[in-house]
Amino acid sequence: MVHVALAGASSGFGLTLLHHLVKSKKHTITLLSRSAKPELSALGVNVCVVDYSNQGELVQVLTGVHTVISCMGAGAVLTESDPQLAVIEAARVAGVKRFAPSEFAHGSYEGVDLYRFKIPAWEAVQRSGTEYTRYSCGLFMNLLAPHNDEALAGLRPWNFVINMTAGTADLPGDGTTKVTYTEINDICRFVVASLDLEKWPAESMMSGDDASYIDVVKMIEKVRGGEKMLVRTNTIEDMEKMAEVPQKRFYNQARICIAKGGFEMKPTLNQLCPEVRPVSIEDFLRKWWVNKPIENPTWGEDKSFGFTKEE
Repeated sequence: MVHVALAGASSGFGLTLLHHLVKSKKHTITLLSRSAKPELSALGVNVCVVDYSNQGELVQVLTGVHTVISCMGAGAVLTESDPQLAVIEAARVAGVKRFAPSEFAHGSYEGVDLYRFKIPAWEAVQRSGTEYTRYSCGLFMNLLAPHNDEALAGLRPWNFVINMTAGTADLPGDGTTKVTYTEINDICRFVVASLDLEKWPAESMMSGDDASYIDVVKMIEKVRGGEKMLVRTNTIEDMEKMAEVPQKRFYNQARICIAKGGFEMKPTLNQLCPEVRPVSIEDFLRKWWVNKPIENPTWGEDKSFGFTKEE
């Protein structure tokens, strides 16, 4: 049992991770939050309302904490005063043993503007002298079921590359590059299991399943009764041109990274935490889409499939 503090875990993926920690009944849990969360306090979580600009307050809250895990998103940290950097420094001063910065995608930031906030945090935690790890999980498998809140497990719905409702697949490159997909609840199980490791690896990669987008399309067609999806490919040059449009920048920069192989993980945590048995892509699809045929597959006007703002 260790004392774990979460930052940026009041909603979305972070909240799902928080619930998994509570469910494990193994750790003392503190949540750093900008506001009170009585519903989480009722679960036994120590909710500390903090001002991220008050370094002394952060140090006081983190004193006695063993592990800090940040789940702060880009919207929280792309500001003049990055709260994640403040938490990293406070953790160093407070003597926190372990720190995991907000990652949960892949270990390369090249070419994806939205991930630029991860760079100073990663550099700061490496300089801190605190034991650290970078959790990398590839793509969230849950985005293959954007129609169901339970399946999304805290994510907002977004038709990334594959639009299951429309029956379309707007592939990165020719769609043959391998991609790692990990279901959010499995990500949380890996993170919780990693708290028991005697020493963290610097890179904590995990994999639920690896497949190309072409393979995933075939699985979808199989699960949904053999009906064919509409599929189109995109060259890197075409995606670079589309990325010039601000509303489609992240969507296309991410697709370019995928086409270049940036989202295939080496499953470090799968080996270190064999008790976690993640769901496969086909099993996930069967759970949420079996016998739900595609009606009149059609391309939408927006190639980003509803992605209308920077994340």
